[in-house]
Amino acid sequence: MYQVDWNDPALKRWLDSITRKTTKANYKSAFRNYAEFTGMTATELIEEAHEDRQLPPLEQKDVVIHKLTKFYKWLTTEAEKVSRGKGEHKVKGKGLTPRSATMKVNCIRSFYSTFHISVKLRGRHRLANGKVKNKRMIVNAEQVKLLVQHARSIRDRAIILVNFQGGMDASTLCSLNYEDIVPAVETGEHPFKLELLRKKSDTEYYTFLGKDAVEALKAYVADQEARGTEWNLESPLFTKSRHQTDERITPNLIQNMMKEVAVSAGLVKRNNGKDFNILGSHALRESFSSLMLNSGVPRPIVDYWLGHTRSNLDTAYMTIDEKKAREMYAKREHLLNINETTEKSEELRKLSDSVSDILVEKEEMKEKLNKTESQIKELKEQLECAVNYIWSLKAEIEEKEKAEAEEDFKQLIDEINKEHPILKKVKSE
Repeated sequence: MYQVDWNDPALKRWLDSITRKTTKANYKSAFRNYAEFTGMTATELIEEAHEDRQLPPLEQKDVVIHKLTKFYKWLTTEAEKVSRGKGEHKVKGKGLTPRSATMKVNCIRSFYSTFHISVKLRGRHRLANGKVKNKRMIVNAEQVKLLVQHARSIRDRAIILVNFQGGMDASTLCSLNYEDIVPAVETGEHPFKLELLRKKSDTEYYTFLGKDAVEALKAYVADQEARGTEWNLESPLFTKSRHQTDERITPNLIQNMMKEVAVSAGLVKRNNGKDFNILGSHALRESFSSLMLNSGVPRPIVDYWLGHTRSNLDTAYMTIDEKKAREMYAKREHLLNINETTEKSEELRKLSDSVSDILVEKEEMKEKLNKTESQIKELKEQLECAVNYIWSLKAEIEEKEKAEAEEDFKQLIDEINKEHPILKKVKSE
């Protein structure tokens, strides 16, 4: 491995301004490659760049731009590709991917910018990033629900939901203290305003947490207290062990946890055939950003919630008050809540069951109606028969009564003719 003098004043000035360990390690790796390529020390590189800048414009040779473009080509063709992870690093071949090469070039641009040497690689000097082979997954609430269901502990469930519903990066998530979430645990308020400092960009900002994240935090805190944890305000919220300790969790541990959970949930294959995890902590962050942007939240506000470095224009845009920002988040909280889809599905299921019951009742009523109509028709026919019978019976009775009346009248006349004295006298004369 190429040896670099890390005590070089130029290097110390550059690296001492970087607080994040992983970022510093990446920068040191990039500079080691650059030193190997140029054969120059950090101080010599800065002096060379300043000498070129002090020349009249027509005499300047743009040595830094030419060096960086050649450095990029060297990285993609000659630089050793070394294995990653713990243990001995072995050379696996030569030539980095265009994306890795571009990242290293950008690290060196950061080195130069520390000394006010701005390097813009545009036009014919623009670097080719190449096609991104391992794009992060953009997930929705249903897929996050699968991750939560396959998480091994209450702590891991809380980490996943806070990561997804707050849109924060892994380092910021690791930096949370107990005092940051005390109001959420005590009141259960949601959306809950979470005030943060993103160390990578030294940016103070706030984001919100939805109902599921707040409930997960309450469950996590209660679980830790049941295990004997005594919180103080400066206690790390998430620690390395699932049993509370003073050792703050690290981004690497979160990424490893996310990889195992994503595989268990069936959302990605083991290692995805690569070292890169397409469903890590940053994928949840990008999913939060995508859901907010696609639902109509202005980009400057989404960038603010993500803790991105803001331009003066974006800072002016962010004069929006907290109440309006909270309302924006609240209107879209259902997109982030993993139980929202379950509740909606349950409502739809109940509605579907109700509709099915109504359809069954309708068929039963229809059958009863048909049966009733048949009975009415039969009764109507029976009634008509009864009426006809009554009318015929009446006619028969009337006929019989008439015949009997005529017979009685005849008998009466006969009796009168026989017995009445006057009639007898008249008849005899």
